[in-house]
Amino acid sequence: MCINLFHTVFFLTVTSIWLLPCIVIVTFHSFLAFSLFHPCFLLCCCWQKQTE
Repeated sequence: MCINLFHTVFFLTVTSIWLLPCIVIVTFHSFLAFSLFHPCFLLCCCWQKQTE
């Protein structure tokens, strides 16, 4: 039981350490994409309203 618990904790720790960069990269990319896309999206909306 003790060994099993240790294995679980070890596995979760390794998994979280391994997944952390992926999560950070995905979050950063999403934020970057949103911050780049958002102004363009707003400009497109404004431009469409002006042309109508």
